[in-house]
Amino acid sequence: MRHPLANLSRRDIVVLSLLVMSCVFLFSTFALVESAAPQGKRAFLNKVPQHVPLKIKIKKEKEEKALDVNNKDWFKDLEIEVTNTSDKPIYFLSLNVEMPDLPTQNSGAIKVFPLRYGRADFFEPETKPLPDDVPIQPKATYTFVVDDKNRTGYQEWRTKDNGNDPLKLEISINFLSFGDGTGFTSMSAVPFPVKNSPEELGRCLRNHGRLTNGLQHANTYRHRPTAST
Repeated sequence: MRHPLANLSRRDIVVLSLLVMSCVFLFSTFALVESAAPQGKRAFLNKVPQHVPLKIKIKKEKEEKALDVNNKDWFKDLEIEVTNTSDKPIYFLSLNVEMPDLPTQNSGAIKVFPLRYGRADFFEPETKPLPDDVPIQPKATYTFVVDDKNRTGYQEWRTKDNGNDPLKLEISINFLSFGDGTGFTSMSAVPFPVKNSPEELGRCLRNHGRLTNGLQHANTYRHRPTAST
């Protein structure tokens, strides 16, 4: 009985050999790419527009633990340093730590840890500082942490829904007030008061409405809404 390869021509054998060598090369390449990919570290992205005078980063001493995907207490280690790079004091600041890759019950909703500094009254631009208001001074740095209620809420969600920890963290802005009637509002950081043309004002208001409506559907981990501190 003749061996099956005996029926192949020399050209067929050469083609077959090249095909086998190509497959070996491809599988080897895939293995190298996979091993070279970064393992065990979650992504961190600052989405605050560049015209906002803030420098934002994870505290250096906490960065490794906060971004370690194998650290189940990462949210306890997360500390966000925010530096006021403007020449005016900041009396109120509202940021979000977004976790866009976590599943939600509502389509389009995003789970977030809210970060707040100052009195919520400053959401109204005409609010003036009181003697007890302590601002973030120019060039000063304030360190945000996830508060206890949000930590507890996150742990309860993760246990109840058998949820996974996020692989991506994104920082966005809601509101900033300098306490003098000026600041920035919405995720696109629209300056207020708006001094542009009526057409530009209308565009800003439409964008602001669309963005704030989206934030109303954001999921946080609080048991119930609480006042900012």
